[in-house]
Amino acid sequence: MKRSKWMMFLFLIFSTVSIRAADIFDFFETEAKVSNVVTASRIPLSVQQTPATVYVITGEEIAAMGAQTLWDALRTVPGVDVMTTRTFYGEVSIRGLNKYLNNRTLVQVDGRTVLNGLFDTVYWEGIPVTMSEIDRMEVVLGPASALYGANAVNGVINIITKTPDQIRGGDIDYRVGEYHTHLVSGVVGNRHKNWTYKASVGFRQTNQFEKTDVKASDVRKIGGYLGYDYESGLKLSISGGIADHSTQFATGGSSPPVIEGNTSFLRVDAHVQSTQLRAFWNRGRPRVGDFSPNEIIFSPDIYDVQLEHAFQSFGGLRWVVGASFRRSVMESDVYVQSHIAQNDWAGFGEGIWLVNDKWSMVVSGRLDRNPNTGWVFSPKGSLIFLPHQQHVFRLSAGTSFRNPTLTESYIDIIQKIDLPFPIDVRLRAIGNAQTDPEKLHMYELAYTALFEKVNFKATGFHYHLNKMISTPDFRLVEEAFPKEILLQADFGNLQGSTSVWGGELGAEVLFSQSVKGFVNYAYQHITGTLDAVMPIEGGPRHKVNLGVQTKQKGWSFVAWAHWVDQTHYYTVDIQRLIDSLNVDTFQVSAFWLLNGRLSYDISQTGLSVGIEGFNLLNHKHYQIPGGGGEDVLDANGEILSRRMNATVSYQF
Repeated sequence: MKRSKWMMFLFLIFSTVSIRAADIFDFFETEAKVSNVVTASRIPLSVQQTPATVYVITGEEIAAMGAQTLWDALRTVPGVDVMTTRTFYGEVSIRGLNKYLNNRTLVQVDGRTVLNGLFDTVYWEGIPVTMSEIDRMEVVLGPASALYGANAVNGVINIITKTPDQIRGGDIDYRVGEYHTHLVSGVVGNRHKNWTYKASVGFRQTNQFEKTDVKASDVRKIGGYLGYDYESGLKLSISGGIADHSTQFATGGSSPPVIEGNTSFLRVDAHVQSTQLRAFWNRGRPRVGDFSPNEIIFSPDIYDVQLEHAFQSFGGLRWVVGASFRRSVMESDVYVQSHIAQNDWAGFGEGIWLVNDKWSMVVSGRLDRNPNTGWVFSPKGSLIFLPHQQHVFRLSAGTSFRNPTLTESYIDIIQKIDLPFPIDVRLRAIGNAQTDPEKLHMYELAYTALFEKVNFKATGFHYHLNKMISTPDFRLVEEAFPKEILLQADFGNLQGSTSVWGGELGAEVLFSQSVKGFVNYAYQHITGTLDAVMPIEGGPRHKVNLGVQTKQKGWSFVAWAHWVDQTHYYTVDIQRLIDSLNVDTFQVSAFWLLNGRLSYDISQTGLSVGIEGFNLLNHKHYQIPGGGGEDVLDANGEILSRRMNATVSYQF
């Protein structure tokens, strides 16, 4: 009966709506539209000239592939590791070392960090940006601390939104589907003389895959932008947004907690000629339930100011220099002190030297100061060789780092675990303000070939990471027994180092003006010291993406497959830990996803409809450990199933 109702609903949509949409398959022109990228360098450069491996996912591509979340769209990028941990909650890393509460990848929106200030992780659903608002995502593979500082250890993901001049009207999207899923996204924007404006709203709601009658995520978003261009060349703008959310997430423990509350930001930008000033305030008021006997309330605030100036010197050298100040404030009862404030300073610079038509060099460096870890210098250099306009070779080397977060430095929390034991079982995590920063050294060799109908990219890299800051590995506190079973963990640096070897291969082929295909492969081999909550191998060794995109007479179709190699995790069996201080392992089997979207457009109406699917063949699987049983601490993983949606969009 449910299937017949679903099919009837789709039939009614297709049969009652006359449709036309803007050509979402303009991503066949991606290289032409995105001539410069802004994330891999302080100076906008073409994809061929960038001093790092960069992939661009346009907003048209995101819509065309039917990606229901931003992290699912990122699966198509070779070298990006994505784990859907719970329904509508995911973790994203670059080139391995992924885990729940991952904090080694910097995520930005228009250059503004969206890390949450707790573990400096990303709560994707709490980003006050709607799907309709996204122009593109730029993904920089590899360390980028020389430009962005502490959290860009493995790379940077920059979500770039549409400007009012790009919108020139509006876009509304609505998706409805299985598990009571409703996704609404809308944006309007335009220019009036010297004024520009933009407004966006969004709503997301869905139930869990496993417990289909239990809500998994409920998110509401609103944002706005107002700018003014002076005749003198000065450009001023103010923007802001807020997201109210409630979503389950994975932490490791006896049950998945729920994070709810709101995140918001206020931002001011000033730009005149070659100088720009940016200031923002990120505000979070999350509450974490189902995690301890009492609800945990956090109040993180981040205040950030950055000033930079670009100029050209003798010999054709182009430079960008700048400085930044960030103040992080945290209030919560789970810290050693209920109120913590920390000031971070940084100075940075980047230079580009075009030696001749074939050779160029890019050097960058950044000096950061943290009150706990002191001064850290991060240099990076790239040598770029263009023997022919269609071929690019690049050799890069540099360093990166990550400071301990406020949580890793100051937390002191005890969580009660509900287990069928006659005495209480508790977990305690204690921070360490004397923890040293992680430091990573990187070497990378890349080759890119750009032909009329084929784009090919190959990259090889080696990382060496020292002083990894550990997510706690619990130990039994014998002094507390038999009154209670107390498992305690102290944050700090792990002994030893981590070595990562790997590479990516990728190609896009334009078979005709209406058919495009892509394939890519990523390999990584990780050895040495690892965080206890990471996969034992540091991540899956092999990943493959394969897809095809086509359009014909108003019909548009995309299908892409994603395969990930198996991994193994440690899990804690409470009884075995008490008896023998041993831990078990959990195998996350290799999994594959087939995703796709079919849509239909008719000219001169502005409407389109479609049907999209995640995990179309319903391959049920875990992407992190889960289902270990009531006596086992795992990572709260959820079995992922299929989700089908019907879509309606209108552009005006």
